[in-house]
Amino acid sequence: MSQHYQKNTQYVITAISFSVEGLMFKFHLHINDEFEALLHTLLLYAIAGCVISCFIEMYYRDSLLATLARPCFVLLQGTWFYQIAFVMYSPIPGVTSLWKHDSHNDMMLQTVFFTWHAGFIFIFMLLTGCFSKCCTKMTTCGSYDDLAMQSLLGHGHGSHNGHKILRMDASDFESDTEITK
Repeated sequence: MSQHYQKNTQYVITAISFSVEGLMFKFHLHINDEFEALLHTLLLYAIAGCVISCFIEMYYRDSLLATLARPCFVLLQGTWFYQIAFVMYSPIPGVTSLWKHDSHNDMMLQTVFFTWHAGFIFIFMLLTGCFSKCCTKMTTCGSYDDLAMQSLLGHGHGSHNGHKILRMDASDFESDTEITK
């Protein structure tokens, strides 16, 4: 029972830390400027995605999609931090801001930028997931588990009274001993 809690501790602590960060930004929203409030609210959505994805990853450990959800939201949070920095504090010397904080069009444009951030990160993580899935399939082909399964299914070394006998020698386990060293 305690081992179950030890496995989940990392996920719970990570979710708590993202929740604390979200609370800090929530109470940071006492800004009178609607433009800055919008930027910080969109950041809160990314933080909420981090919290939710931690719990999803905790319950679905073997799912590649669940494993890639948290890095997706962390990347979204990080790139959106950069976007906020560039919008609020222009990196161009002598230029205070390229955005009008009282313009509704500029606020909607920032919302579009947020969706672009999310979309590009989603595509990047989708490609990363496909790449890792292909690499995983390539490395597990021909492993000793496959040999054992073939032996059990009828491609084994011999039979005794109609029953398959699984005989494996030391060469069948060489890949296992290399991993454990």
